[in-house]
Amino acid sequence: LLRGPDIVLSGSTFEGGGPWEQWFDRFRVSTPDGRRWLELSMRKDLATYNRSAAPRNAFETIVVRMGGAGSGDPSDVVMVPGHGAAIPFSFLGADVVFRQIHRHHNTRFPTIGGLRRECMDYAGGSLHFYICSGAANEYHGLQRYLAIQYAHLDFAIQEVREMQAVEGLLPELWGLRPMSEKTASYVVEESEEARHHRLADAALVADASTTPLPSSAAWAGGELPEDLERGCASDQEQEQQHRQRLVNV
Repeated sequence: LLRGPDIVLSGSTFEGGGPWEQWFDRFRVSTPDGRRWLELSMRKDLATYNRSAAPRNAFETIVVRMGGAGSGDPSDVVMVPGHGAAIPFSFLGADVVFRQIHRHHNTRFPTIGGLRRECMDYAGGSLHFYICSGAANEYHGLQRYLAIQYAHLDFAIQEVREMQAVEGLLPELWGLRPMSEKTASYVVEESEEARHHRLADAALVADASTTPLPSSAAWAGGELPEDLERGCASDQEQEQQHRQRLVNV
């Protein structure tokens, strides 16, 4: 999906209500040589997961694995247990923090059913981005069960140090790099049925946020980057952001 001087980002998608819907269910962040990696994927048992029976600070909506820790062998895989886990800076050459989204974080959709959404905050030498779990909030009412069935991962880049140093499928789709023949082969003409569903979904979530997309950000998923930023921030950071907004006013 994306490659920078110190990072390779890959992922996988699944189909939603039809070929007009694709959602990310897995992302893997790895070093350029592939010897160390960190992978986030959606839980498959969201509808039946019992939070009260889980260990304290355990992940609720995501599963996190890391490969190459200690031995340097990428096939040596360990599970990351939850939010309190510390990922050494030396592992990926980046600061990695996991957080839950709380109801008081001024995010419109803080949960997936009764489970709290979760984010990974990655800040490396070339990229700063978030990966967050989220429900398919286009579906509600009699179709609200699909919001959990199609729960997925959202991806938002907050900062790129050097635009010309980033390449891959997503930068090409975003217009940051010329589109290669391989990427062009993935792009298909939108059918009338797909257009109808896309416009219908957009109408359902049109009021989810009135914040314009910052020129320095790009994303793949539901909410805009600033919404994910508010959701990812710790309580202390939330207070600092609030004070900054007051100063700006």
